[in-house]
Amino acid sequence: MMSSDLELPESVCGIIDNAGFTSSLEMIKLNSKTKLHQEILTELFTLSVNVGTIIWGGFNLADANSCTALSRTKIPVLMIHGDQDTIAPISMAYNLYNSCQSPKQLYIFSGAGHTDCYEKDPEKYERIICEFIEKNRKGELSGVRPQCGQLKPRMLKIQQFWAYILDFLYKCLDISS
Repeated sequence: MMSSDLELPESVCGIIDNAGFTSSLEMIKLNSKTKLHQEILTELFTLSVNVGTIIWGGFNLADANSCTALSRTKIPVLMIHGDQDTIAPISMAYNLYNSCQSPKQLYIFSGAGHTDCYEKDPEKYERIICEFIEKNRKGELSGVRPQCGQLKPRMLKIQQFWAYILDFLYKCLDISS
């Protein structure tokens, strides 16, 4: 979502977001609250991460804002979110949707947590994505049907990757997950 306002190639005909978040700083602050349990520690941790990003990464996390990017994009956007998401709360999905100025769709999966909309209803998930792709394809691909049956293996690999990253970060920070 944060790259949605960049000069993307003509071949990019849509953006699909699953469990999106508004900004990196908001995610860090929100999710560290559940681990650190004190406002002052949350603020210090968020500030430390941002300072580290400025020093070693050369950029300020305050500049990484999906809502700002979406307010500038002209590319169609599909947003999928679970109503039980405690990592990126559903309020973030609505903020993203309201910020977006391009053609947009928002689907909320009842009973789904963070990134488990596919597991909640695989057929609906695939149908929503396939319809979005079919509707927004351009040029040579406009008559080609997407191969939606291939989504499940990719989704599981993505979820395993992020679970590994979070586990690694928790161990580095000595925070129990």
